Amino acid sequence: MTQKKAKEQGKQKKQEVLKQRKAYEELDFTDDFIFCKVLTSDKGLCMELLELILGIRVVDIRYINQQQTVKETYDSKGIRLDVYVEDKNDVFNLEMQVEISGELPKRSRYYQDLIDLNLLGSGCHYNELKKSYVIFICMDDVFKEDLPVYTFENRCIEKGELSLEDGTQKIFLNASAADGEYGKKMSPKLRTFLQYLKTKHPGDDFTGRLEEQVQKVKTSAKWRLEYMKMELKLYEMRMAGREETLIFLIKKKLSAGKDIERIADEVEETVERIQPVVDILTEHPEYDVDEVYHSVKGYV
Repeated sequence: MTQKKAKEQGKQKKQEVLKQRKAYEELDFTDDFIFCKVLTSDKGLCMELLELILGIRVVDIRYINQQQTVKETYDSKGIRLDVYVEDKNDVFNLEMQVEISGELPKRSRYYQDLIDLNLLGSGCHYNELKKSYVIFICMDDVFKEDLPVYTFENRCIEKGELSLEDGTQKIFLNASAADGEYGKKMSPKLRTFLQYLKTKHPGDDFTGRLEEQVQKVKTSAKWRLEYMKMELKLYEMRMAGREETLIFLIKKKLSAGKDIERIADEVEETVERIQPVVDILTEHPEYDVDEVYHSVKGYV
């Protein structure tokens, strides 16, 4: 197979994968992009949602950055914050979580740590740290206890009523428990919000206004284009990571003296697909993974 044909097949595969992704018209409030746009384009709705979840009065908020990436150091793992806002005394991070994984509790810890480091990096002293809330709005039950809301803070193990009072809370909403035993005992307004997440049908004034803003976002040609560009960029980033891993494996196996047929079998790819990589590495064995990747980009 020629490199031209391999590249054409790579483009075709890319188009097929993109077609399988959710169309913009099918998005709803639980989709990350719409979630962010709704809450960052309507401050009132964002404040009302925070008040609903936390049961506190929010006078005003300031957006730090939509989907801001906070990093401790240049080479550390960054986090993308969906909706990151603050008022005079508090910092709020709202995250929509459709897919549930066992790593979510520890991810909440990592989010909290880096938010604090971000505040300190802005010139804040320890005793000036604002109270912070990391809120995960989940479609399913992270902890399998059928609670609609889980609120965590640091307390003394030996004396449970003694709070560390470090000004941090982690809240997990569970939309799947809205109609359960505990869901029926919760705030009717918060229960209606959780039901809206599951059914996509508003049940009161607040969820009605949320849905109106969802539809407004979906009719924006500007945001539609932004979504398409974002999806393409995310796809390219994922593909780049997979391709670089594949190149690394091929380079390692070539160095061990294995032939192309055996390599293809071990990496579970066709000979035709890895041929461009093998050709480059045969001609330039000194190339590192990044150099090979940019030489054959689009072929593998």
